Amino acid sequence: MPTKSPDSRSVAGTNPPKKKKKRRRRSVLFRIVSFLVMLVLVLAAIVVVVFRDQLNIDALRRAVAYRQMERTESGQCTEFQYEKDTSNQFASYQNGLLIASTTGITLFDQSGQVRFSEKTMMSSPIICTSDTTALVYDVGGSRLITFSGMKAGLSLTLENGLSFFSASLNDSGYLTTVSKTAGYKAVVNVYNEKQEQIFRWNSSSHFVSDATVLNDCKTMAAITVGQSNAQYQSTVVLYRLDSETPYASLDLGNHLVLSVKPMGQLLCVLTEDSLIYVNNKGELVSTYSYQNESLSAFSLDGDGFSVLKLGKYQASSLGQLATIDTSGNAIATLPFSENVVSMSVSGRYIAVLFSNHLDIYDKHFNLYARLDDTGSTRKVLMRPDGSVMCVDADAAWLYLP
Repeated sequence: MPTKSPDSRSVAGTNPPKKKKKRRRRSVLFRIVSFLVMLVLVLAAIVVVVFRDQLNIDALRRAVAYRQMERTESGQCTEFQYEKDTSNQFASYQNGLLIASTTGITLFDQSGQVRFSEKTMMSSPIICTSDTTALVYDVGGSRLITFSGMKAGLSLTLENGLSFFSASLNDSGYLTTVSKTAGYKAVVNVYNEKQEQIFRWNSSSHFVSDATVLNDCKTMAAITVGQSNAQYQSTVVLYRLDSETPYASLDLGNHLVLSVKPMGQLLCVLTEDSLIYVNNKGELVSTYSYQNESLSAFSLDGDGFSVLKLGKYQASSLGQLATIDTSGNAIATLPFSENVVSMSVSGRYIAVLFSNHLDIYDKHFNLYARLDDTGSTRKVLMRPDGSVMCVDADAAWLYLP
């Protein structure tokens, strides 16, 4: 009868356990490596969130987005050429340039190519933009046109002598227009992000100076104007987009409203002497008073903050810039003693063009970048990635810090 050798017993009895141990070790090692990779990713995400303002992430974004563009040593690239016109209004849109004047509208893409051009007569052209949509309309005139991406969208022309008072866009591209209409003080129309009309309100008892849809895309806020005890009276009136009956209102007294804009979940109302934040219940959230200073310029386009140019006199080279949060508190101030030629805000950044240099700040007025050679630039357009469009009389160029 054959017998098994000791070597064969060793092979049959010991090899399988070794293989199992190796598989267990590999499984444990794989779990440890996976855990460490996940831990690194989580820690990296936390660092990005906590130190977002300190990390120069936008520089990386610009390096990728504009890698094929030629630039000078000072960071200048991509020139846009257009006709010289003192009525030209400018806006940065979709990394391109949108121009409206009393004689027409032109839209350039990022490479400087004309994507839209229209000859039209306008008396006071205004441009509004959001991330996905742009709007050109004529205050006191009958023309309004929107853009989705680089293509023309909704086009409106009022007839029978009717005209637009104002128009606005929220962050999602909802369009609100205020215009004259026969038989009423004003009419407010709302169009969704697909530019379909979804709301209409005819105001029979009050004039309406401005209106906008909040960022919840469910609430429309209108600024009505009337009289109370022989005094001028402004009121914020709130409507749900499925009802023509107001559900809330807030009296602003005799404050003259200069601008309204959704900011986060709040409504930002800029008046001649204060900055007011209102929630979608019609409740006053906070107020920032200019006290005894005059407002000469402003922007409500910051990421959760507004920027005001204040001074003792409106036309003065002495004053300060102030960033205001939605709690009505001053985040920071920047005193200046030279002429501020232009100011623009987008996202996290503030561009300030002085007589001989351009400064880019964050909301705390920490200097992000400076350009000493601004040439004949007379207007700046801040962009959310930290780049700036520098505008001259007949040409504009992009500055990449």
